[in-house]
Amino acid sequence: MTRRPVGRADLALGAAWVITSIVLWWSRLRFWYPHDDGTLAQGAMRVLEGQLPHRDFVYPYTGADALLHAAMFGLAHPALDVIRSGFALIVMAWLLWLGLWLRARVGAADAALAVLAIGALGPACYPAAMPSWYVVMLVTTGVVMLVPASGRQPTPGALLQAGTCLGIGLAFKVSAVYAIVGVGCWLVLAGREVARPSRVWSVGLVAAAALAALALLMPAMTSRRAIHLLLPPLAAAVVVLVVEVRGWRRHGATLRLTGAAPLGWLAAGICLGIAPVLLWLAAGGALIPFLASVGGVGELRAAFAGMSPPTLPALVLACPVVALWWSLSGPRPPHPVLVAMAAGLVFLLAWGDYEWHRRSWQAVRGAIPLGAVVLVPVLARRGADVTRPWVPVALVLGWMVLSQFPFSAPVYFLYLAPLVIVGLLLITPPTSAGRGSQRVLLTALTAFGFLQVIPSPLSTLGWSRAPAGQLRRLDGVRGGVLVPLQEAEQYEELLTLLADSVPAGPIWSGPDAPEIAFLAGRQELNPAFFGFLQPGGAEGALGDATARALVLRRAPPFSPAPSAEEIRAWQRRMPRSREIGDLTVLWGE
Repeated sequence: MTRRPVGRADLALGAAWVITSIVLWWSRLRFWYPHDDGTLAQGAMRVLEGQLPHRDFVYPYTGADALLHAAMFGLAHPALDVIRSGFALIVMAWLLWLGLWLRARVGAADAALAVLAIGALGPACYPAAMPSWYVVMLVTTGVVMLVPASGRQPTPGALLQAGTCLGIGLAFKVSAVYAIVGVGCWLVLAGREVARPSRVWSVGLVAAAALAALALLMPAMTSRRAIHLLLPPLAAAVVVLVVEVRGWRRHGATLRLTGAAPLGWLAAGICLGIAPVLLWLAAGGALIPFLASVGGVGELRAAFAGMSPPTLPALVLACPVVALWWSLSGPRPPHPVLVAMAAGLVFLLAWGDYEWHRRSWQAVRGAIPLGAVVLVPVLARRGADVTRPWVPVALVLGWMVLSQFPFSAPVYFLYLAPLVIVGLLLITPPTSAGRGSQRVLLTALTAFGFLQVIPSPLSTLGWSRAPAGQLRRLDGVRGGVLVPLQEAEQYEELLTLLADSVPAGPIWSGPDAPEIAFLAGRQELNPAFFGFLQPGGAEGALGDATARALVLRRAPPFSPAPSAEEIRAWQRRMPRSREIGDLTVLWGE
């Protein structure tokens, strides 16, 4: 057996992975949202101490991340930089696997560009080990395993492996269920045999999923959410329903579970993936509280932690993006030089003008709902080839946009970027005349991410390019991340106060301040990392005699701020106080 010689394209793929890994490692400690890093670290620390999420503390995720990060703490030591570094290594390994898979599928040169683009618009932009990053990596892995080769249906083994990836994604965050629905839609669509009766079960399942998406958004429905978040999944559902109903009219319908075997293999894999975490929760009595919290947490997030998608004019800005994207697979794609000139002009405008930078983001974000509208007639027409490689990616992406609800911040769009880039790569056949223009487009996305997004502070993400400002390493054995100088000084003053003036013992911190007790090396008495997840939870701090101090965030990012009456009640018990930034520290004599 002879090995294929290593060519220049293979070397380019290796270089792309090395460059991406270097950038990711360099950026892994830069910037933070204190409540995000605090939630991850506090959850891992409590698991390491023997607590269980959903039983002993209110946790916004399923729990696999807390288990994984607790293992990192066990191997090293409890610190924010340990989680960041461990996560960066996981991303590097995943990018290597994805690059090798794409190399076998589209060639090493295009795989190299995809790795660079995902590296530029992926975790390096926000290197916190958020469960959403794990979900998109697992979903992308599962979906590409199902990408059909030469029009063949996925094998039971591929379905089982893909389902396992999706199940593990569920173990990190329930938003992975949207990807499961998208994969289910594609399996129904790909398994449709026009000459046979339509399947009532598939129509019912897809219709139920569409109604569930509508019910999810309806209480907080706005025109922006209807366009950006509801339209794509409904478009994916409509494609399947139109194809099935067309067969219903021509060949009748059947109640038999015809063609359900692929879904069975997928479901088996999902069960395998999520079972370890569910068994872990069940063994400690945390499974029922977790299941009971799924709907409630979503409602509370919609009420207190919501952000709307871009304005409707973003759809107008997205028209050239969708036209360019779709033309790449056509018989007359635009010349690479024209694409390079247009992309270069937009890059320069976005570099010097924050309005153009913001419009560039809006154009890309608006391309998903606009593209969904375009794909309905393309995939629903009679004789459409639904086995093309990009179809499963498009259907999953159509459903995954719901993961941006209710907090449609720009970073939540980045959680979809790997799927968008893989779809962009697969939409153009390797021998297509549009491959050159596609490479230019991927190069432009890479340059935009590396030069304008990653170096800028998180506060400007999606809005403008800006200098990072002076960063300082957060001191202490549990810190290690690089934060703006003013924040570093504030937290160092706080930690010094707690160490020098407050007796050893647990503290109560909140609302929305899970990082404080972790950084201070103290036990946290507040069971809710975010105040809105447990309304009235602060009242319990008054009756807890073990609390040595209370650290109150006067302007929490999501939850209601403590009232003046609450602060006065706490001060009667703990008369000593100091204000540090937006924090008020109360402690006794």
